[in-house]
Amino acid sequence: MTTKVCDTSPSTAWSDELADWYSANHGVHPSHEIVVSTCIEHLCTLENKETLTLLDIGCGNGSVVQALASQLQCDRIIGVDPTPRMIEIASEATRNQGLLTQTEYYVSGAECLPVVDHEVDWALAIYSVHHWHDLVMGLTEVKRVLNPAGRFFVVVEERPDLDADCSELAIKEKIEANGFLLEAQATHKTDAYHCYLLLFRLPN
Repeated sequence: MTTKVCDTSPSTAWSDELADWYSANHGVHPSHEIVVSTCIEHLCTLENKETLTLLDIGCGNGSVVQALASQLQCDRIIGVDPTPRMIEIASEATRNQGLLTQTEYYVSGAECLPVVDHEVDWALAIYSVHHWHDLVMGLTEVKRVLNPAGRFFVVVEERPDLDADCSELAIKEKIEANGFLLEAQATHKTDAYHCYLLLFRLPN
């Protein structure tokens, strides 16, 4: 496992105190099981899954990275987050779970992804898009790092405290306006959460 730092906007980074509180209280979202199982269901249909590179943008405490690493054999699973403390928490948890081999963590926002062009097979943004400092710049970076056959998997939560700009419809329209095509979508609603799973691809 490697941990590196990429230049990112200080305004997107949380304080250590907020990162610790969030990780303790919301680090493992109740929907993560269905989110991870949906990812694995799609990824297991690919012939080259052992050579895949996955990128979790806004990985927080690394819970999704760790879940994927424990259930899927692939080449690299990369987690990025603009908050250094989150990356510290993610790195420690991954080490404690013995999942070092295929995981990497970077202090980075969506607007400066530490990945070379066309290297990523699947990019994930799990409840993180509304936190991005510059959505257009972040989406431009996602397009840069995705390979032509890659996919962009976005999960959006429906919550009364979020602005209309953070709704599933608004985020979907913004992503499509920046050159992505919606390939599949699903809705999951329980007493604990209401989320939308959106799978995008690049035009042929």
